[in-house]
Amino acid sequence: MKQGSKKKNGGKNKRLRLAIFALCLVALTLVTGVFVYKNKDAISNRKHEYYYQLRLNLDRIFTEVRLKERDESRYTLKEYTLSEIKKDPNIHYDNSLILINSEHKVYEGADEYVGEYKDKNVFMHKAIMKPYEELAEYINKKYGKKLYISSAYRTREKQEELAASKSKDTAAAPDASEHRTGLALDVYVNNYAGEAFIKSREGVYVNLNAYKYGLIIRYPENKTEITGIKFEPWHLRYVGVPHAEIMYRNDLCLEEYIESLKVGVFYEANGYIISRQSGESLKIPQNMKSVRVSPDNTGCYIITAEKP
Repeated sequence: MKQGSKKKNGGKNKRLRLAIFALCLVALTLVTGVFVYKNKDAISNRKHEYYYQLRLNLDRIFTEVRLKERDESRYTLKEYTLSEIKKDPNIHYDNSLILINSEHKVYEGADEYVGEYKDKNVFMHKAIMKPYEELAEYINKKYGKKLYISSAYRTREKQEELAASKSKDTAAAPDASEHRTGLALDVYVNNYAGEAFIKSREGVYVNLNAYKYGLIIRYPENKTEITGIKFEPWHLRYVGVPHAEIMYRNDLCLEEYIESLKVGVFYEANGYIISRQSGESLKIPQNMKSVRVSPDNTGCYIITAEKP
């Protein structure tokens, strides 16, 4: 074969290979496009979940909030009986830090702080009303969506019905449900309720920023063995500032956090003094910007004092 013929045939073969490659590339692009289009919601959901995990890990690695033990001699302290605490206008007493689970049950009168939210026939603990309102307003402003409540305060009868219709790891027993105190809210946005909540932008924001409003995700995904409840990204629980951020930053569920507070010891974190105490009288720091006292339902009380 002549040299010119070889070159000519070689050129044709090269163009043919390029044409085949181009067709394969177009086919692959079309198949990928069809797959992405058909699964765009799933891909978007996965993206939000990946972002949530990344941010969660980074928040805990690079931003520490540690409880620092302090000698009580640093403070001016005054002993109060429980009745004196409840009567003192400078001390706010409620039950916002009570632990409710299968071991520490709901007690008589645990719902005494429940009230109606904005005349909407929705009932919740008074301490959670403002945080929820602020969170809902921010969600609506940032994402243009409403944050709804699927469940707030529940009576014993309502909790019995729910527990009977669901498995024990998704619905607590009547005496082990935080909903009976009004301190817990189940929230959602349109098309994203329950487990799907974390697959939405709004759900990711809530899970990563609830602590700013004094709220925690009560049943984190890696704490099921401790809480006895599987991951519930939709279940918010009020504990107040600064406790919510301490728990969030240090990867603690409520059970672990309360246990970490040594009885009789004073701590400082984020401009607050925290002390878990027991006995007939409690030592309350004086000359503080604010003081809050709550039972923890383990036989102790948690004092939270904001420094001036």
